[in-house]
Amino acid sequence: MNDLTFTVKSSSSLPPQLLRRLFAFRHAVFVTRLGWVPPRGDEEVDFFDTLNPVHALCQDGDGTILAAARLLPMAGPSMLRDVFPALLGNAPCPQDAETWEISRFALRPVPGVRTGHRQVLRTLVARLFDVAQAHGVRRLVAVSDTRLERMVTDATGLPLQRFAPPQRVGVEWAVAGCVEVSSATRAQLAARAQHRGPSRVRRAAA
Repeated sequence: MNDLTFTVKSSSSLPPQLLRRLFAFRHAVFVTRLGWVPPRGDEEVDFFDTLNPVHALCQDGDGTILAAARLLPMAGPSMLRDVFPALLGNAPCPQDAETWEISRFALRPVPGVRTGHRQVLRTLVARLFDVAQAHGVRRLVAVSDTRLERMVTDATGLPLQRFAPPQRVGVEWAVAGCVEVSSATRAQLAARAQHRGPSRVRRAAA
């Protein structure tokens, strides 16, 4: 997986054609594979996309989207509070301006490229941390299926602090948790990348 391009932009700043390809990619993951969203057309778009979220995505040299995630402040509406409150268990839902939510975190399944997946996930998470730090965010909250949770932990070394045990959603198990945003965690990501070896990535303008 060489010549990867990572893009981090708000919805309003993404080219319309790329945004539609992102929604089609999400449809393949959250509608077709996970069954988390009822089928409606060929794109997966929800209310939270109207709030001008930040999107982080990775494309290969052919422009195929390999991974993506959405980022929004939790001071307003959030998927954890409004869509998946059961994943909180008895924990209160964070709703402060210093906590942002990662949602619609998805990875394209590609057989036989486990190392490449680590590279994609590690770099994508690092980009999300960069955005968070730039906005003074102290904590990131995420909703994910447990398979992706394990892959992200393996790639980054940053375990998700779960709010509650996983719950069955669609055909997969889902979980919610948080990770602190700090210079220490960002340095841990950088060290992990250094330990795994250099990778050829290109960063699109933010």
